[in-house]
Amino acid sequence: MIIAAPRDLSARFFRAQILVDLGRGDEVREELLLMSSLKLSTDDQAKAAVLLAQIDGGADPFSGKLTLKLAMGYADNVNAWPKNGTTTAGGVELPLPDPLNQKFDPVSDRVTEGVVSFSGKQMLNERRDLAAKFGVSGKLKEAADTVNADQKFLAGNIGIEKQFSAGIMTEAGIAKSDLNRVNRRNDTDVNSDVSMIKYSAGTAVKLPHQMRLAYQFENAKHDHRNRSGADLSDAKTKTSRLSLGGPVHETVYLRGSLSHARTSSDQNTAIRSVAENGKRRVNKHANSASLLALVVLPHQQRIIGSATYRHSKYTRQYVNVGKRRRDKTQIYALGYSIDGGQFMPELEKIRFGFDISHARTNSNQASAEIHSKTYMLSASRSFDL
Repeated sequence: MIIAAPRDLSARFFRAQILVDLGRGDEVREELLLMSSLKLSTDDQAKAAVLLAQIDGGADPFSGKLTLKLAMGYADNVNAWPKNGTTTAGGVELPLPDPLNQKFDPVSDRVTEGVVSFSGKQMLNERRDLAAKFGVSGKLKEAADTVNADQKFLAGNIGIEKQFSAGIMTEAGIAKSDLNRVNRRNDTDVNSDVSMIKYSAGTAVKLPHQMRLAYQFENAKHDHRNRSGADLSDAKTKTSRLSLGGPVHETVYLRGSLSHARTSSDQNTAIRSVAENGKRRVNKHANSASLLALVVLPHQQRIIGSATYRHSKYTRQYVNVGKRRRDKTQIYALGYSIDGGQFMPELEKIRFGFDISHARTNSNQASAEIHSKTYMLSASRSFDL
């Protein structure tokens, strides 16, 4: 480990590569400059030069990355069907069977996704400690035989980042996204469309033993539309998140986080009964804990795993007399990827992946007990700009 062997250059290069891949290359820029000034081997000098070029975008104050991804797979519950066989949408009970698919159980289907994303960074001063960050992404998702999972997603963000001495960094930004889904099919409501605008601010500090502690606050507004009763789900959410991460082994990076979110209805109406319905549907507190692990294997292989636990407490929604709704959600994801160059030179820089995710919600409201699994194969290609 770096802590136990500070002169282990391979460990330092590994850590630097991870942070560069995570978009946090500025944290190791000074260290790489210092390493470059030492009497390193030709190979190590080249490694340091490549990493510095990735961080700085060469001599150009602008750096960016364009990524294209295509994924295909299988989902076992595209209609979000609950375990007990009865379902509600926003507190409104729906008839059996599933009114859209006319089935009494979860609907499985093949799923295809296409993703295009761009992220960029523009240095704003010669010291390279002040930068503007921005990004745009789009996703098209379709299920082969059903419309439940079909969606178009567009998102964009812009922000500013400032590096200070003693390893302190602050940032602030704004993000906007639009989720467009199938609203009606065969005279039946399916999904609402959702627009979101989010303001965020945060700070991070380097700690001993190569660790990083970060805090972020987010204020988001969600606007539901194009479905009967969609406005009842309009909401504002304030989230505080604390995270701690760093390398724990020569090939392993870990990051854990805790968060608290408070969601309240954003229903703009003078009709008291409608306003109360919105509060019953939306108002809640949610506490979450998550862990992410990145493992770098030989031959350009990587494994990324994550686990999230979330406990949501509704403040105005009751499942029985005097008994408020409580949801406990567990989400597990595991992904493996390898560079195509390991198979043939023509596939170099194309990453092939296999991802598994499992979401499980247990609740004292039977209609909210939803379990689902997804399996996806993917190919992606990134271009440095």
